[in-house]
Amino acid sequence: MRFYWVDAFTKEAFGGNPTGVAIGECSEQVMQGLAKELGLSYIAFVNLKSGISIRYFTPEAEIDLCGHATIAAFFALAAGGYVKTPNGTSECGFSTRAGNLKVYMECVDGAVESVHMLQARPRFGDKVPKDRTAYYLGISEGDIIGEPMVVSAGAYDIVAGICDKRVLNRISADAEKIAAFTGEYNAAALQLFTFDTYLKEDAVLVRTMVPTPGIGEMPAAGTANGALGAYLAETGLADGNPLKFKAEQGINMGRPSLISVEVAKGAGYQVKVGGSARIIMEGDLRV
Repeated sequence: MRFYWVDAFTKEAFGGNPTGVAIGECSEQVMQGLAKELGLSYIAFVNLKSGISIRYFTPEAEIDLCGHATIAAFFALAAGGYVKTPNGTSECGFSTRAGNLKVYMECVDGAVESVHMLQARPRFGDKVPKDRTAYYLGISEGDIIGEPMVVSAGAYDIVAGICDKRVLNRISADAEKIAAFTGEYNAAALQLFTFDTYLKEDAVLVRTMVPTPGIGEMPAAGTANGALGAYLAETGLADGNPLKFKAEQGINMGRPSLISVEVAKGAGYQVKVGGSARIIMEGDLRV
């Protein structure tokens, strides 16, 4: 099996979200074992036997979909010559446990510049009381903007707005508390955002917290930012059709990331999330 270590949602080495991509066939036991061995937040296992099929594993379990691992996977597939990279925009389909999905690759001179993933159609779940949100985050109800909500763009996440980056940055990524909070609403992650940003232009500042022991927070996320885009469009906290913004992430972790989000409103919402990636190393897996 061919293996790639990829920093997703950045053009710089040691930025973004470090992700493993394994290309080839192996057993589920090997997939889970490798994910645990490497300790990365997620690994994408790509099977090319019949089209492109991707499975996603954390060190603890398999999940249905992971946005940043998908972006990483297609950068690796392009680098290894497994997919064509004609100049301009090309579309590529793939299958996951979340369904059949598509990515759009932007290529220049035969190299991939960016990959954007068409997310699963958004679904809106329960509204989350501000008092419960404030309790788990260790902040006051007045620090929360809008009404927190459970939203899915491939995986259910709790999305909550925070008044400014000072409050956002002091929230602790305590995996035990995050697990209790997300578990209460059967969510995979906690997606926090503020409009008080560093870029100051068409951007939001975000943090993605997960209940995975030893991880707690991710420096970049795909599906969680897709859920955020759907939430902003649904609640009217941001406008535009399509709604477009950049999600700044990972700055507090020393791994700056930039994620592009686009939400087209029509019969429901069509959400795209994407960005760049940097391949750090590659080699063969002998398992």
